[in-house]
Amino acid sequence: MTETFINKSTLQENYSTLPNKLINDEKLSGDGLAVLVYLLSKPSDWKVNAQNIANRFGYGINKVYAIIKHLIQYGYVKKDVIRDQGKYTQIVYHVYDQPFEPFHCLPQMVLPEMENSEAYKVKKVLMNSQKKSITVSQLLSHSFSH
Repeated sequence: MTETFINKSTLQENYSTLPNKLINDEKLSGDGLAVLVYLLSKPSDWKVNAQNIANRFGYGINKVYAIIKHLIQYGYVKKDVIRDQGKYTQIVYHVYDQPFEPFHCLPQMVLPEMENSEAYKVKKVLMNSQKKSITVSQLLSHSFSH
């Protein structure tokens, strides 16, 4: 006799489908996963609002921003800062059900040949979630695929 331990209803409307890879991603904290699932349950035109998240989960606003930063770090949220005439006007968050990989979305870039390219540095390149300064030749030889 086979026992069923996990029982799922057959929902017809008002439900979300999530990839198992997201649900089982061990890099995500429990709070990060909870907030991400909550955000992915919203309609596609819903704007991420930190106060709304704080109210829903009973978190302080600083904790919400820390969770959003955590989700950005692992690629599930992308933050766009909108500026008008050099001043911040709006922050827009894009939420993904799989890690967003910006290097795969960018067109291929060809850098010109430079004499003594080791002398030029590219600063603040995000690698392994840490800011590092690397040389152009290191940048060119580094594979961005994981």
